[in-house]
Amino acid sequence: MIRLDAATVLLQWSVGGLFFLWVTTRSREVGIGYGWLLRSTYGLMALVAAVLGFRYHRVWVREISALAVVAATAVALVVSWQRRAAGVRYQREQSQARSARITEMTGIISRRSAIVGVSEKTVIQIEKCPRSSPGSGSGSG
Repeated sequence: MIRLDAATVLLQWSVGGLFFLWVTTRSREVGIGYGWLLRSTYGLMALVAAVLGFRYHRVWVREISALAVVAATAVALVVSWQRRAAGVRYQREQSQARSARITEMTGIISRRSAIVGVSEKTVIQIEKCPRSSPGSGSGSG
């Protein structure tokens, strides 16, 4: 018969969730708060797994692993909190680079890109473009 321990399930769930977090955040496509939320959630799950394991049925490898996961998650959360400004700055730089690349490919610039300042040459090109009225253009109506 298979015996299912809550501590084992919680530890496996927390490790799987942290792996999912690593996969989804390595390209910085999501906000920084997402990482904080998942690290704290899965870190607490690993902590509960350790507490339940010590309280009801000790398996030393599992309990030591759960405490290691809690420690690693806490360190990662603290480091992420300390580097929070750098993450946002990197995200802004990446967004500006993408906007510049799209502007170069299409010649179209958004107001946001003009405000951020993609390049002086692009802004001059925008000023030279004729403005069309809202009703003109190739509409489908």
